[in-house]
Amino acid sequence: MNGAALPLPEPHLDVRIRDAEVQVGDEQLSAALWGGRHFSRPRARDQERDMRVRVRSWHGVASWLWVANDENCGICRMAFNGCCPDCECKVPGDDCPLVWGQCSHCFHMHCILKWLNSQQVQQHCPMCRQEWKFRE
Repeated sequence: MNGAALPLPEPHLDVRIRDAEVQVGDEQLSAALWGGRHFSRPRARDQERDMRVRVRSWHGVASWLWVANDENCGICRMAFNGCCPDCECKVPGDDCPLVWGQCSHCFHMHCILKWLNSQQVQQHCPMCRQEWKFRE
């Protein structure tokens, strides 16, 4: 070589999504990582000193949160303002009675009774697994 620096390849991120290779350029990568804010590429002099990293695989991690105080029964997943699957509400607007446990979880009365009858040894709340006791 005659001392001239070789051109560096465009920065990119290799992503494998279900066995499909995808290359993402630095503009898309910047938008994905920084919420649309674009950062300019480093100057050539700075690029020569920077370490180049190629991501070969990536495993995304997600977290979720169970919202226990929602408007649905945790057993049948039907709305509290309606009937449970076991209840035979004849008139629209009739509600299946609701019951609360000492653990503060709420269920349709028919759903929790069916759940408790299916428990072999001890009767536990289906949400938090504490011993079930009806709130008075």
